Amino acid sequence: SSGGRHFYYGVPHNHDFAFLTYGYCGPGYESDYWDFDPDAVAGQVGETAHLRALGRYRLAPDTLMLNRKWRDVHSQHPPRRFSVSLNILARPSAHQWREQFRFDTQTDTIAQVLSAHPSEPLLRLAANISDEGRDLAASFAAHHASDTMRRAALRACVGARVPGSERLLRDAADGPARALAGEARALLDQCYQNGGG
Repeated sequence: SSGGRHFYYGVPHNHDFAFLTYGYCGPGYESDYWDFDPDAVAGQVGETAHLRALGRYRLAPDTLMLNRKWRDVHSQHPPRRFSVSLNILARPSAHQWREQFRFDTQTDTIAQVLSAHPSEPLLRLAANISDEGRDLAASFAAHHASDTMRRAALRACVGARVPGSERLLRDAADGPARALAGEARALLDQCYQNGGG
């Protein structure tokens, strides 16, 4: 596989991990940077991101840069010639669940949720094959510490027609987590359009 799309050139995005990047050889790539406050948004596509432009920087040879998880948004540009950078990623065992985004810097909005948590398809599968799996999905939908996982669990409950799904959706729709509430309201609407759930 080759080509710029594999390097996310021209795609403003943040990361759900911190990393140190080091310019090992070559002139290095340039990136435009923005500061982003993840606590100031609900995390919904189309929401205003409140990005603050920081400028363009080049990862020159022997340059070391820290990219903060969630806060630093960058859009990379191809280097003038072959370059190598080395990254050291920080993923502590107590990793906090939070979305990673692609941004539209022209409109200052969240354009796409990039996060893909491997436990989401497993939860959907579990909810469809056993009573224990349905209980797990319902428990996650009601109590999981991550709003991301609660949204996935709500979708799993609705898809598997888990008893009590409507109550779980109504509780989430009335809760303080804005993105979760929005997802729950959309799922409630979908259930009513499909004849209840």
